[in-house]
Amino acid sequence: MNQLFSDKIFEILATLHFNPERRYICTEILKEILTAKVNVDIVAKAKAIVLPENTISKPTMFKLYEESFLLHTPDDVDTKDYIANRYFAYNNEFEEAYSIPIWAVYDAANALKELVNRQAANYSFEGISYSNKAEIMDKRLVKIPNESYIQKWKKVFAVNKSKIIDEIKLETENNEKITQKVLFGLDFFLNNFSISPEKLNLDSTIRFQENPLIKLSDDEYVLGFHFCYFDAILRKFEILLRQHKRFREIRGKRFEQMTLSLMKTIEKTTLEPNKPFGQKENQGEIDGILKYNDSAWFIECKSRPPSLTALNGNLEAINSDLKKTIAKAETQIIAASNHLNELNISHETKLGGIIVLEGIYPNFNFLNALLPFPNTLKIPRFIVNYFELKQMLKENNQKFLEFLEWQTQPDNRVWGLTNLDSWAFYNRYSNNAEVMDCSNRLRDIGHHVLYLQNYSKIMDQAQPESDEQFLLIRDPLTDTN
Repeated sequence: MNQLFSDKIFEILATLHFNPERRYICTEILKEILTAKVNVDIVAKAKAIVLPENTISKPTMFKLYEESFLLHTPDDVDTKDYIANRYFAYNNEFEEAYSIPIWAVYDAANALKELVNRQAANYSFEGISYSNKAEIMDKRLVKIPNESYIQKWKKVFAVNKSKIIDEIKLETENNEKITQKVLFGLDFFLNNFSISPEKLNLDSTIRFQENPLIKLSDDEYVLGFHFCYFDAILRKFEILLRQHKRFREIRGKRFEQMTLSLMKTIEKTTLEPNKPFGQKENQGEIDGILKYNDSAWFIECKSRPPSLTALNGNLEAINSDLKKTIAKAETQIIAASNHLNELNISHETKLGGIIVLEGIYPNFNFLNALLPFPNTLKIPRFIVNYFELKQMLKENNQKFLEFLEWQTQPDNRVWGLTNLDSWAFYNRYSNNAEVMDCSNRLRDIGHHVLYLQNYSKIMDQAQPESDEQFLLIRDPLTDTN
């Protein structure tokens, strides 16, 4: 790869880092640079990209959000825990399929990230600043960082294979057997989690969401998408493992164990796992029942394997997968609710249903706005992504059930891009009588309250100095297709 081409890649990647609200545009330009190996004017190219304006179809909106990396898992620690708990149990299956232990691939990936973290320790990056509101509103405006910024970015995120090998030897304490396994894992990781111009030209559908590295040469790589690094590893492990029959057969039970272990931590509740009901010839089982004061919540943990098309971000495939998943969960909850005596639940008890989705799916709140999934239960229903649930319980374990009852009110019109937005609204304002009264009055006249806790990072029209604001809108994300 010639120096001019290499320098242009570093320029666009540093620009992507410098313009976090313009990731979609910068990524599109990066793809063009990689495939055509052209020296483009980034600012001019950004201005030429066509973006939907006032009217927007649902598939287009999903593509914009998904390819802006707004739907990825935000917390590295939670994602790393999920990878270990979710996928390491299938080490034998992975090794059988790819001749390398899954832990060795993960350890190699972690060594690369540790190397980048150490390189980053000596540098700080200033954020982008806009001169006026017009610049904020200009969705095609991309600002190029200065040369000093680009060179700092390169020193942090460019990695040589030889340095990663040194990092691996350091972390494995030169244990020859383990070191050798992880070095094999490194080769597998670099080959299967990176994008090169050659790969992109052969397959234009390959995505950075599962391939966070860019290969410049056999020894030089760039961690271009550090903000979704472990999320990409999670997604790729799912794609690689789903080809193994045993993983597909037993994945559900493992996810159920993880979810119920998480829900056991909810204070002032009683969790009854795996409760059978019905006669032998027609017996069913609910994954769990969470009892709280005068309420009982039926829990269904759904880990139906997404299709490859869904994993690659196709909205129709995600819609199809989730409809089947939710329908199956609701059928089980309805069946359980018809056997209250057997389950030792009083008929005066308030009932609800909690459906916990596999962490590989995008958050449900956003999808539900694009593709409404009507509640077929005759009781309140709460659908949550595993990562959202974990974050809520980590932030305020004691308030979760209180939030759940508020969130599932049939006339609740406080809406967020994710469940965590609604959660943030409730945590901040549930004790603020003025705000809650205002939201109720707006609800009564048919308005929605849209609350985005990190508005400036999510929407291009944001005021950067404020991250606590909500908009009043009648129909959030209305379909105009």
